[in-house]
Amino acid sequence: MPPFNDDRFRWLERVTNEKGGASVDEIAKIFGISKKTTMVWLCRWENYYNEPRDIVQHFVVRVPGSPSVYKIGPDWWGERYNRGTGEAWHDKHDVEGLNPLHVSLGFVKTRTDSVTGKRTLKGIRHTNAYLKWINDSGGVTSTAFARKFELSQKSASTMLSRWKKEEKVQLKDRTWTITGQEPKDIEVVLSVVGHLDEGGKRTVSDEWQTVKRDSTE
Repeated sequence: MPPFNDDRFRWLERVTNEKGGASVDEIAKIFGISKKTTMVWLCRWENYYNEPRDIVQHFVVRVPGSPSVYKIGPDWWGERYNRGTGEAWHDKHDVEGLNPLHVSLGFVKTRTDSVTGKRTLKGIRHTNAYLKWINDSGGVTSTAFARKFELSQKSASTMLSRWKKEEKVQLKDRTWTITGQEPKDIEVVLSVVGHLDEGGKRTVSDEWQTVKRDSTE
């Protein structure tokens, strides 16, 4: 498990106040650790499952961009365990459609989000965000989905395929949409796209993208 490391949080808090945060490269360089170790540490504290309190806390927040910037989150890192006291999060069983007794007995695994104060199924928060984006987009390719949520192509394809089996999404003409949703007037085309990595190096690749269909056709 990545260490809590007070020094890193103090430094990140300072640069958050000074310039809004720091990139992975900056954090790795300042503490003399690899980028992989840096990402593991950041991901750990971005959505930390505090088991003693049965609550998800956000000590670090990622600001989307290229490269992404990380800053101190809404939960204060100095109260990692709140010294074993605090709100009775374990008494809140407000997941819609679930039996509170089953939750309290551990038959259904849930956790409370420290920011919203709401209790959700493990993983349901991200899933809802993913599906909402697909719905709002009116149709996306697996490549676009992977890039939007910074997933590998394999992870994105696996996730979408699983949702297809669960009849949450459907695939037609290389385009993923919510099951039963009428796709927008779009088409999938092969485009040449350039990207910048964390080090500023530019790469070019062919990607399938959705574009609005030309109304003059």
